[in-house]
Amino acid sequence: MEKRPKRKLTRTQWVVALSFLCAWLFMVVLLVNPAGKAEEPSYAGQPLTHWVWASRLPGPQGDRARRLVRRAIPLLVGWLRLNDRGYVEPAYIRFCNNLLQKQHLIRFRFEPHPRANRTAMAYDLLSQLGPGREQAIRRLIPLLGDEDEDVGEMACSLLQGMVPESVPALVQALSTGNERERARAATGLGDIGRNPQSVVPALQQALKGKSLRVRFEAACALVPFGRQREEFIPLLIEGIKGGDHHMLQEGFRFLIQLCDSNRLSSELTKLLATATDVTLRRAATMTLKSLQAGDSAGAGAAGLPGPDSPEVAQARLAYRAELDVFRREFGGSRDLPDVPFFLFGMGHRTKMVYRAGRLLDARSGLVLREWNVRSQAILPSEYRVILETVEGKTVTLFEDACGVWEVQGRGWLRLAGTSNPVNLPDFARHRYARILRVLHQELLFNVTEAGPVPNLFVYPRPWYRDGAMVALALRETGNLPLLRDWLLGLSEPYDRNNAGETEADNLGQALFLVSLAWDKSHPLVSRVLAEAPRLEVAGPNGKYLQGRSDFAEHPAYQTKWFKYGLAALRLPDKYTVPSVPDSYAALFWMGYRGNYAGGHDADDRVAYPYLGWACDHFHAVKKSPISNRDYPLTWEQNASQAHYEGMNLIAPVYARQRLATPHTWHAAEVFLYLLNAAQQP
Repeated sequence: MEKRPKRKLTRTQWVVALSFLCAWLFMVVLLVNPAGKAEEPSYAGQPLTHWVWASRLPGPQGDRARRLVRRAIPLLVGWLRLNDRGYVEPAYIRFCNNLLQKQHLIRFRFEPHPRANRTAMAYDLLSQLGPGREQAIRRLIPLLGDEDEDVGEMACSLLQGMVPESVPALVQALSTGNERERARAATGLGDIGRNPQSVVPALQQALKGKSLRVRFEAACALVPFGRQREEFIPLLIEGIKGGDHHMLQEGFRFLIQLCDSNRLSSELTKLLATATDVTLRRAATMTLKSLQAGDSAGAGAAGLPGPDSPEVAQARLAYRAELDVFRREFGGSRDLPDVPFFLFGMGHRTKMVYRAGRLLDARSGLVLREWNVRSQAILPSEYRVILETVEGKTVTLFEDACGVWEVQGRGWLRLAGTSNPVNLPDFARHRYARILRVLHQELLFNVTEAGPVPNLFVYPRPWYRDGAMVALALRETGNLPLLRDWLLGLSEPYDRNNAGETEADNLGQALFLVSLAWDKSHPLVSRVLAEAPRLEVAGPNGKYLQGRSDFAEHPAYQTKWFKYGLAALRLPDKYTVPSVPDSYAALFWMGYRGNYAGGHDADDRVAYPYLGWACDHFHAVKKSPISNRDYPLTWEQNASQAHYEGMNLIAPVYARQRLATPHTWHAAEVFLYLLNAAQQP
């Protein structure tokens, strides 16, 4: 029997088939796509942020704002309870776009419809409430008892920020709530730092209850007030033996403060005689050995071991193993100079550099502390430096959400100018949690009172382009309040940082940045909109922007940013991304992928690695590197506007090689790539 030849589809038939496929996919998306953007609530034509700030004003205007804010409090508390993890692009949209990406006849792509993180927005707005917060306090108190630990901690933090108005409600919760509510109320009352006579009786009464956790938290809360310190020791030991990891850590910390060496040695010996938990025995054994060796700093070793301890070696090994896996999965590494150092001062804190036994002011170079060091260990993912001096003392420098600390012996000193809070998630559910923590730190170190700079040592001012990427990252971790003053103070359409040029992508970045702190009534918005027509070009598919960015024309990239800024402020958009070759088009991966014309991408992975990471994010590939060092992980080299002499404070080799490290755009691109990749199934 003669075989019939296979019939090939013509181009027209392919177009018809793909058109039917796209129509079917479009109907699926319409049916399955969740409701659009969860936007900030508006009242009387203004977003809630406007009224929160206006509620601080005196007179009738402030009274009206306070009434409107009170109407929104139930909604905000509900959003807080959601513990929203943020927008995740639906799998069916990625599937559809991946199919469409494999052909070139149909340019249509499904655009994501991200919504704001409702929990982060609620936390931000509730933390800014001015006078008249009683309704918010009443609704936050029940959240102290929420089974979700994150929700309970957020409620506790917000109530602490509402002192003294929240004190009566916390005192009542201490006696009437469930176990979690009473324990968190005790924690909140212990951190108020003022007017102890209003809370001490309630905390003392809580010591008489049955719940170990409540009694333990009440005892820890009373320690700073200097009440019955000796009587707390048995309770702290009971918490160490019978509680969770948190109680073990806190119990050792307070036990070290309350006991002299003889009493501490006696209590530790008793613990070792009966304890079976491995972590507890290790901590008690290390502390006891340090005491027997006569090291007064050793009492702190339970939580903060020495540089040559097994715990530090294990932590360093785990971090390096994670780095090795990461480099194999992605684009390997790039050599940076072998100069061990670490940076302290995240957010609006004093900026400091530790290197070779000295702690320096990062701006002036002034020596703040100096030690004669025998050995040292730097644990970047724990924001910690551990030193052993030639005298045998252990000194630990570390940074947490509350400040930068120096620990020697049983003395904990928060360094001057470091008390401003920052939000430091541990990313515990992420495969690369340690790397994310380091990238987050590299971002936050470069946040200054004047705004986020690309690198503190070589750039004196913020750049809109880099700042927008930093803002995208910090929005994910609840740290946008650190940028608020800079965002509200933006006044120029262009940053003019690149040899004074008016770079066209700045217009969209300026709109987006303003949207993070205010609305379209911000004065800069009208200036940007008035500037846009000067850059408009009429294309075959509609208008787009075209100007210079990095000394070349990048119309697709510039128009994408402008559309993104318009959408962020909910402004009319008459522009279309041009389907023209643009080496910067793939740098914008947040949306508007449909008109990508291909061609050569500006994916430099050596001098400007953020370009490579952005292109990788756009194309969903893994080709770009991080550094070969434990710290820092990011850099930039040979930038035309950088003042590399500033890197002499770290080491002259950086200035000679024209290397700036760490770098916020690079850190933000890696950080956001990892977060977005983790959200994909």
